[in-house]
Amino acid sequence: MKSGRVRYDFAERLEKSKEEFKFEMFQKTESTVEGIEAAIQKGMNQRSRGKIAVERSGQELIRIIRNLDEIREKLINIKECADGVDSVNLNFIS
Repeated sequence: MKSGRVRYDFAERLEKSKEEFKFEMFQKTESTVEGIEAAIQKGMNQRSRGKIAVERSGQELIRIIRNLDEIREKLINIKECADGVDSVNLNFIS
């Protein structure tokens, strides 16, 4: 009779341990999945913010290039005017 009780007690403890292990593994798995989901969401948010920053930077670079083109055109005009002045001055000397 004692052996039946020992066997029953052992089986109960084994079943309890199995259920506790399953529960702990389920919790760890859920926690891992939540962590992965959070990391993916964070990455997507950073990517989205990065795209916006890149677009802004691109727009700013386009604006700077346009300004530089305008300055270049003005410098070319100034050079052409200066070349014309040199020609006029040389004509007065001759």
